Amino acid sequence: MSQAVTVAVRVRPFNDREKAEGAQNVIQMSGGKNTTILGEQGKSHTFSFDHSFWSHDKEGDRYDSQEDVYQALGSKILQSAIEGYNTCLFAYGQTGSGKTYTMLGYGGDIGVIPRLCKNLFEKCDAKREEAAGDWDCRVQVSYLEIYNEKCRCLLNPNSKEVKPREHPATGPYVEGLTTVIVGTFEDIEQLMDEGNKTRTVASTAMNATSSRSHAIFTITFTQFSGRNADPSGKGSEKVSKINLVDLAGSERANKTGATGATLKEGANINKSLVCLGKVIAALADQKKGAHIPFRDSSLTWLLKENLGGNSRTIMMAALSPHVTNYEESLSTLRYADRAKRIKTHAIVNEDPTSKRIRELSEEVERLKQLLSNTTQQPPPQEGLKEGGDEEDDKSNEYTSLSAAEQLAMTVAALEDAAMPWEDKQKKNQVIQEERHQALIELGIGVEVDKNNPSLINLNEDPFMNECLVYFLKSGVTTLGSDASCDITIHGDLQPHHCTITVEGDQIQISPTTDEATTCVNGNEIEAKQPHQLKPRDRIIFGDRHIFRLNHPRVEQKQRDEGTEGGGAGFDYHMAMNEKYETFKRNVMEEVQHEERRREEEVQQQIEDLKKEERRREEEAEQQQLSRIEAELRVKELEENLKQTNEISLPMPNLTGAAPVAHVPNKLAPAGVAAQQKGALHTSTGGRIKYVDVGLFSANRKQVSRVPPQLLRKYKVILIGHEEVGKTSIKKCWSSGDPRFFKKLPDVLCTTGIEVQEHRLKYEGHGAGKPSDDDLTLSVLDFAGQEVYHSHSLFLSPRSIFVFVWNMSNYEDGEMAESEESRMMSWLDEVYSKAPGSSAVLLGTHKDELPNQKLSNLNAILNNVKGRVEEYIQSIRIADEPEKDIRVVGSYACSCKSRGAWGGEFQTEKGAKMSELLRAIGGQAFKNCLADRQYPSGAIPGRHVQFLRELERLKAERKKLLLPIQEYAQLASDFGIEDQGELRDCTNLFHSWNVIYLFTQAKRLLDHPYIFLHPLWLSHMVSALFSMAHLIYTPPSARKYIGGLNYSPEEALRVDMGRLRNGELTLSLARVLLSKSIKSIRNDKQDAAVEDVDLEMCLQLLISMDLVYPRVVASEDPSDPEGETSQYYVPSLFPLNYPSSLKEVVPYLFQKGLYRMYIFNIFPKEFYYRLVCRLQHLMIPISVPVPEGVTVDIGEDIKYLPPNYDHQVRNHWKDGMWIGTKGIRAFVYQVDTMIYAVFSPQNFGETGEVSLQEFIEYFDEVINTLADEYDGLSMSCCQPCVNGECENWFDVKILSEVSKRDGSIQCQNCQEDRPAKTIIRGGGLERSPGPEWNELWPNLTAALGNDKAAALLCSLDCVINESDVSDAGEAYLLKEDAECDVWTDKFISVLMYIAFCQQQSYS
Repeated sequence: MSQAVTVAVRVRPFNDREKAEGAQNVIQMSGGKNTTILGEQGKSHTFSFDHSFWSHDKEGDRYDSQEDVYQALGSKILQSAIEGYNTCLFAYGQTGSGKTYTMLGYGGDIGVIPRLCKNLFEKCDAKREEAAGDWDCRVQVSYLEIYNEKCRCLLNPNSKEVKPREHPATGPYVEGLTTVIVGTFEDIEQLMDEGNKTRTVASTAMNATSSRSHAIFTITFTQFSGRNADPSGKGSEKVSKINLVDLAGSERANKTGATGATLKEGANINKSLVCLGKVIAALADQKKGAHIPFRDSSLTWLLKENLGGNSRTIMMAALSPHVTNYEESLSTLRYADRAKRIKTHAIVNEDPTSKRIRELSEEVERLKQLLSNTTQQPPPQEGLKEGGDEEDDKSNEYTSLSAAEQLAMTVAALEDAAMPWEDKQKKNQVIQEERHQALIELGIGVEVDKNNPSLINLNEDPFMNECLVYFLKSGVTTLGSDASCDITIHGDLQPHHCTITVEGDQIQISPTTDEATTCVNGNEIEAKQPHQLKPRDRIIFGDRHIFRLNHPRVEQKQRDEGTEGGGAGFDYHMAMNEKYETFKRNVMEEVQHEERRREEEVQQQIEDLKKEERRREEEAEQQQLSRIEAELRVKELEENLKQTNEISLPMPNLTGAAPVAHVPNKLAPAGVAAQQKGALHTSTGGRIKYVDVGLFSANRKQVSRVPPQLLRKYKVILIGHEEVGKTSIKKCWSSGDPRFFKKLPDVLCTTGIEVQEHRLKYEGHGAGKPSDDDLTLSVLDFAGQEVYHSHSLFLSPRSIFVFVWNMSNYEDGEMAESEESRMMSWLDEVYSKAPGSSAVLLGTHKDELPNQKLSNLNAILNNVKGRVEEYIQSIRIADEPEKDIRVVGSYACSCKSRGAWGGEFQTEKGAKMSELLRAIGGQAFKNCLADRQYPSGAIPGRHVQFLRELERLKAERKKLLLPIQEYAQLASDFGIEDQGELRDCTNLFHSWNVIYLFTQAKRLLDHPYIFLHPLWLSHMVSALFSMAHLIYTPPSARKYIGGLNYSPEEALRVDMGRLRNGELTLSLARVLLSKSIKSIRNDKQDAAVEDVDLEMCLQLLISMDLVYPRVVASEDPSDPEGETSQYYVPSLFPLNYPSSLKEVVPYLFQKGLYRMYIFNIFPKEFYYRLVCRLQHLMIPISVPVPEGVTVDIGEDIKYLPPNYDHQVRNHWKDGMWIGTKGIRAFVYQVDTMIYAVFSPQNFGETGEVSLQEFIEYFDEVINTLADEYDGLSMSCCQPCVNGECENWFDVKILSEVSKRDGSIQCQNCQEDRPAKTIIRGGGLERSPGPEWNELWPNLTAALGNDKAAALLCSLDCVINESDVSDAGEAYLLKEDAECDVWTDKFISVLMYIAFCQQQSYS
C-alpha cells in the first residue's frame, strides 16, 4: 500500500546577530499546517504541510518545543519501526536554520534522535517484560558521513573511505561500514558522541571549521517472537531499519564568500542536494517509466529505499526567519512542497533474513555453475532495475564485475547474513576494542589524571567545540602531522611542528622550524625559542588548528590566591579575532613605519632638487664668466676641421654587419669599404637619392638663447600577447565618459605600433604656471603576435611598461603556464633595453573570474606581482640594483564594465578606466620629477631650441636621416658642445619618439646616422611582419586583422609562399612598402614607386638587423646567366636545427674550439641580429643522397622549403654554419646560451685566416652586439680538453692565467694543464663516441634495414663486419680513416637522417 511522505517545517528564533541588526520576520504559520512567507511589495507565498512547527518566539502564546516535535514526528517513526516497517527522518535546510538542533539538540534540550533512541529501549524493556520471554530484540547501529561525495565510517576512526555498492539480492549497501551491537541508550549516546568527535578530527585534517557533510545514523532493529524468542528456534522475525539523516546546509557561494577549496567543497555539497532535489522532483511527478537519477550522488543512492521504495519517510524542513534569508527559505519551502507528493510503498519486513539467505544461496549456485562452464562475463540479471531507475548494464557496478568477483561479493554477503548471533557478538567485541585504541590515539576517550595539563580544541561548530582533549605528559611532548609524534594532528602542520615541555607547573612551547607557524594569544612566536605558557592561553597551530591550554592544578591554585587570569570564556571566534587584531596592529605599525620612511625620502629628494638647482645656477654663472674662453676654443676647433679631409666618426654599415674596430679586411663583408665612404638618403626634387656626406660646416650659426622650460613627456607602452585586451584598454582610455555609449567600438587585431596621446594635469606640482602641471602621455599599443619581434627595437627608457595579461586563465592559485611564459619573455625584452624602468601589471577579463570579490582580486594581483618580482630578481645583473625593473602597480580591469580594481582602487565597485590611466600617469609624473638628467622635467633652453629645429626638419620631409656629424653641428649651433650633454638630449629625444637610433650603442660616435621619423619607421617595419601575421592566420580569421597598408590578396599572390620560408622577394617588398614610401614622400596613392626608393627601405631594414641580402641566380627566363638580390628574414625561418646534430656537436670537430656564451636573459631578436651580422660568413651544407639509396619522402616533402631535399641551405631558426676557406664553425642557440664550435676544415691546407683570428672576429661581433643591451650580461666559457670531462672554464680567467704562462686545474677531472692549451683547444682528439653506435637504430627508424645498410656501406671509411640484422656497432671505422674524412661522412649521414624524417614548422 502506497503512502505519502510526511513533511514538516520548523522556523527557528532570531539569533543574537539578527536581533542586533533589527531583524524582520518573513515567516508566518497558522493552524499548525499552513506556512506563509512574505516577500517584497506585499507578495506572499502560502504552503500547506503535515506539520508547521512555530519555534520562533519562546515567550509567545504558541511555541513548539523539542518534545512537541518528537511527539509529532519521532514517536511516529518509532511506532512504525516496532510494527516492522523501514523508516527514515531527514532534516533539510539552509546552514544555520536549526537542522542539527532539531535532530540532536543542544545542552540539556535534546533533539529527536536521542529521544527516539531512549524511547526505543524503554519500549523494548516493557515489551520484553510483558511477553514473558516470548519476545526479544537486537539493536545494531552504524554511523556514516558523506563529505565531498566520499563516504566515511564514523564508528571506525581508522577507516579512510568506504564505498557504496549494489548487489542484486541486497540492493544498495556500503562496503566496509562498521556495524556495532548496542544494548542500552547509553551505548548509543556514547557511540554518537564518539562519532561526532571523529567528525571533528576529520574536519580538522581537511582544514574545515564546521561540519559541512551529510550524516546518516542507521539503527537496525530486529524483533524475534515465538519459540521462546530464539533466533534458531524458527520463530517469526521482523527487521526494521531507521535512517536518521542530518543533511549539510544548502548554501549560496555569493553569501558565504567561499573561495578555493571551500568553494569546491560547497559545490559538491550543493551537488548532492541538487541531485536529491532532482530525485524528489522526478518521484513527485509520478510518471510511469520516468528515469530517477538515484546514481547521480552517493546520498541519493543510499537513500533510494527511503525516497521511493520500502520505507515510511518523514522530511523535516528547517527555516530561517530573517528577511536576508528570504530566497533560501522560499527555496526550502518549495523543496518541501514537492517532497510531500512522493509516494512510498512500505511493507512489514517479516522473515527477511531467511529470504535474503535463500536469494544469496541461489546467486552463489548460479555463479558457480557459470564459472564451471565459461570464463566470460555473466549476463545481466533480471530484476535488477527498479521502477523508474532504469540504468544500462554499463552503469550497474555488479554486472560489470567478473563472475569470480561477483561470487566473492555474494559469498561474503551470505556469510554475514548467516552468521550466528554469538559470532556477531564476538566480532562486535573485537571491533569495540579496536575502536577504543584508535580513539585514544585521536585524543578521544582518554582516561588519565584530570589534574594533568591538556590541550582542548576550539571549533566554529558548537557540536565540535571542546571535543578533543590531548593530555601533556611530564617532560617533552612532540606535536605534528607525523605519526611518530606524541600528538598527531593532520592538516597543514609540519611533520614535527613543535615541542611542549612540562616541568612541574611550568609549561613551555617551542616551534621546531620557521615554517611551523604557531601563535599564542594571537601573537606568532619565534622558532626554536621556548615560550612560557599560562593556563587558558589560546594556541593556534598552522592557520586554523586552535586549542586552549587547560591546567586544572594551577588554575585551582590561582583561584585560591585570587590571581586567576583571563581567557576562561574564549571560544573559537574570539581566538580568531584575537589573531586578526594582532595581525592588524602589526600591519598598521608597518604601514606607519613605511609612511614615515617615504616621507623622509621625499624630504630628502626635495633637498637634493634644491641643491641641484643651486648647482645649475652656479654653473650658469661660471658659463657666463668663461664665454670668452669658450669662443676661443670654438675657433680653434673650426680651424682644425678646415685642415682635415676625413672625420673620425664611423659611417653606416648598410650590409647589416656591425661596424667593428680592428676587423681583419679578409673577414669584412664584401663591399663594406666602398659603402663606408658614406651615403645619405635625402630628397631632391621629390625623389629619394643617395648623395655624398659633407663635413662639419666651418661657419657656426648665431642663435639667440631662451630660458629653460618644463616639458614633461612620458610613454606608456602596452605590451602582452595577442587577445589579452590591449587595444580594448586603449579604446577605453580614448572613448571618454562611458555614459555616452553602451559598448566599445569593434576592436581589430593590431598589426604594428598604434600611438595615442593624452594630456593630463596634476595640480600643485608646477612652478606657478598652469602649464607647469601638465603631462603629455603617449600610449603605445604593441601588437602581441610573436612574429612582431621587431617591436622590441622600439623599446626605450622614460617609459612605463604596462604588462597586460588575461585573468580568466588564472586557476588554482597560479597563472596559466603559457600566460606566465609570455609575460616573462616580455620582461626579458624590457630589462635588456630599458633597465631601471617602471612596470605596471594589468589583468584583464576580470568579469570572467568565478570569484570577483575584491579580496580574491587582491590575492590574485599580489600573487602575480610576487611572481614577477621574483623573476626580476632571478635575471638581475649582480651589483647593479639600479637596473632592476620596479613594479609600481598591479591592477585588474574589465573593458566590458569599464572598471578598474586593485592598488588604490579598493572598493567592490571599482574605479573608472580614466582613473586607472590617471593613476599610471601619476607614476609617470613622479618619474619626470625624479629624472636624473632632467629633474622635474626642466629642459634647458638650448635643448628646447634644438628640439624645435628637429621638428621643423621633420615637417619639411626633405631628409629621412642625418649623419652624426651634421647632427652634432646642428646641436652645436644651439650651444650644445659637450658630447655628454649631446648624448643626454639625444637619448631624451629618442625616448620621446622625436628621433630614432639604429643601435643601442652607449657611445654617441657609434651611431653613424640619426633617423628623423621613428613612427614612420615602425609602420614600415610592421608592414613586413604583418605579412607573416597574415600568413600564419587562418583565412577565415584574416578579416579581424586591422591596419594593413596593402592588399592581402595581392601580397599573397606575389609571395607564392616564399615568405613562409623566410625569403623576401622584391616583388613582395614593393607591395608591402609602397604606401609607406608614398606617405613619407606625400605622393598620390596611384604614383609609381621607384626602385631606388624601395632599395632605400630595404637598406633601412638591413641597418636594423631585420633582414639580410644575398646574391642569387636570376629567375628571369630571358637572362639565365644573370644575378639578383634576394633578401632573407631570419626570424621567419620555418625550421629548427635537427636535435640529433646538436647532440653530437662535440664530436663533429676533431681539432678546434668549443665555446659557450651564457646570458642572464636572451631577448628574442638577439640571435636574429647576430645572424644578420654574420650572414656574409654563412656557408651552405650539402647533403648528397648516397648512391644506391632512394628514399621516398612521400607527404613529408610539403613540410620542407623548396629544394631542401637536395641541398641544405643555412636557413635555420636557431643554428647556422659559418666559415671561410680553411675554417668552419657551427653556431646554435639553446635557452639563454649560444654554443659555437670552431674547427679547421682541412688539416693539410692553410686558410686565409687562422683559427684564432676567426674566433677573435666572432667574439668581437657578439660582444659588440651585446654591448647594445644595457640589461644584458654575457660570459664566455670553454670546456676542459679532457674528452671525458664535462667541466667548463671562464675564458676571462683563462686569458688572465695564460698571460702569465700559468696552468689551471680542472675541478672535475683534477688534471692540471697550461691555460694556453685550454684556450686554444689543445689539439683535442675525440672518438666518435656513443653517437656512432646510435646511427644504426636511427637509420633503420628512418629508412628501414635495407636502405640503412646501403647508406652505411656507401661510406668509404666504414667496414661492414657482420650481417645486416646485427647491431649497429658491427659497422666499424677503418683504422686509417682520417678524422676529417669520417667527420664529413658522419655529418652527411646525420643530416640525411634529419631530412628523411618528418619536419614541421616551428
